[in-house]
Amino acid sequence: MIQHRFLYCIFISAFFCVQAFGQETKPHPGYVFVYAPRIAWHFGNVNDAIILDGKEIAKLGTESFFKITLDPGKYTFQVKRKNQGGVILNIKTDEKYYLKLDRDVGTVIRVKGLLLVPAENAEFDLASGLKTTDKKNIDDIRVSSDKGDLPLENKNH
Repeated sequence: MIQHRFLYCIFISAFFCVQAFGQETKPHPGYVFVYAPRIAWHFGNVNDAIILDGKEIAKLGTESFFKITLDPGKYTFQVKRKNQGGVILNIKTDEKYYLKLDRDVGTVIRVKGLLLVPAENAEFDLASGLKTTDKKNIDDIRVSSDKGDLPLENKNH
């Protein structure tokens, strides 16, 4: 009888150890920086809606940026009108992605869409004095106007 209780205790202990070590940890998120680069000349401030998976997450003003933290997975970013272009990203753990709002500047500023750009180009643009998106233009709790570990200024500008 004592042997059965002993074996039972060992079995229960082993079960809880497997449960404790077998728990999945939440993967680290990825980061997407969305920005509107400097325009040679403009009057006023243009706010363009940025859509993530069909929901507006923020309005991106002239010469500004924001960061959104996302769990790994596939996401679709676009501007208000789908025909203006967008980007499908497969976010990976601890990776940074950079989306640039592409605009056609003429008599009127027109949005052309979002472009995925290399980190080297984006960090140069972000260091050129872009401001963070105004908090009143943020509609999603995952969006931040924190500069994080971005270069704060570009000595070549």
